Amino acid sequence: MYKQFRHVEDGGSALFVGVTRTTNSTTPSGVRLELFFVQHHQSQLVASVGERYPHEHDVHMDVILLAGSEGFALGNCLVFFPESVAARTKIERQFYAVFFFSKFSDIHRTIAAENARRLLVSDHELKSSAELDPYLSYEVRSLWGYLHDRAHFTGPWSMADNAVLKMHWYIGVLEEIKVDVKLILMARDGEVPYVDELFAMIILERVFRYPLEPRPERNFDAGTGFVLFSYLREADALQLEGGRIRIDQHRAIDALESLVAEIEALERRSATPDEYRENATQMVRRFMAESIDPKDKFALNPEQRILRTHAAEFEGRPPLLFTEMAPA
Repeated sequence: MYKQFRHVEDGGSALFVGVTRTTNSTTPSGVRLELFFVQHHQSQLVASVGERYPHEHDVHMDVILLAGSEGFALGNCLVFFPESVAARTKIERQFYAVFFFSKFSDIHRTIAAENARRLLVSDHELKSSAELDPYLSYEVRSLWGYLHDRAHFTGPWSMADNAVLKMHWYIGVLEEIKVDVKLILMARDGEVPYVDELFAMIILERVFRYPLEPRPERNFDAGTGFVLFSYLREADALQLEGGRIRIDQHRAIDALESLVAEIEALERRSATPDEYRENATQMVRRFMAESIDPKDKFALNPEQRILRTHAAEFEGRPPLLFTEMAPA
C-alpha cells in the first residue's frame, strides 16, 4: 500500500486516499482514513541551491495543499511519508516524502513565533523568519526541507542504507536534530541564502513550537525540541531569567558545532545497529528522564516545562483550517 503513491514532476498533481497517521494534526491523531490532493511546486530558490548542492537520493516533493480530509487540512500536519501509511509490511526504503509547506507560514507565525514572543527575554534576533511574506516563507521552508533531507544521506549510517534503523525513536531524535544543525552550519559556511532566517526558523520550530504538542512525552518532534533546548542550556547558550529565556546566538552556534561533532562521533563508534541504538538511547537520556508511565518516551524536567508555560492557551485555540473540504 505504501508503495502505490508516486512522486510527480514539478507542476503535477497528486492524490492520496488511504489509512494513514497524520503527524501533529488535530487530536485524537490516530490512524484514520485520510485523503489529500496537492500540486507539486518546487521553488526557484531550492532549484538554485540544488545546483550547487545536489541530492542524488532526492524523492521529496514540496506541495501546495489543494484539498484534504481533516488530518491534513486541519492542524499542523506538514509531512507524509511511506511509514505514515498503515501497511502489513514494513517499509524497505523511503520512496517519497511529501511536505505541505503551503501551510507553513501560518503555523510558524501564529504558533512558533508567538510562543517565542511570550518566552524570550528579547525576540528581536529570531523575528526574521516569521516576518517573511507567505510565498518567501514557503521557499525558505522548502530550502530547509531540501537541505535537511540531503543531510540524512551523509555520515556512517546514511539513510540510503539504514532507513528502517533511523526510525528507532532515540536514533531518530538525534538524527533529526543533527541534520537540522548540519544545514545551519553549512548555510553559514557556504553559498546558501537566508542564513539568518533558516537559523531563526529552525530554532523557533524545534524549541518553541514542537514542545507545545499535546502529550509531548509521546511526541517525537517534541522530543527533538526538548533535547535541543537542554543541550543549548548545558552549553549556556540559553539562559533562564525569571521564567523567560535569553538566547546567546554566538554561543548557540558554537554549541551546535559541538552537538554535531558529538552525534557523529557516537555514530562512528557504533559498530553494529544494536550498539547504535544503545549509544543513541544513552545520549538522549542525558537530557530526558525516564517516565513512570510506560507509554511515555520520557518525562519533562522543571526547566523543560518552561517551554510549555503557555501550552494551555495554544491548545485552547481552534486548529488552523487550510482547505474548504475539512469540517469547520
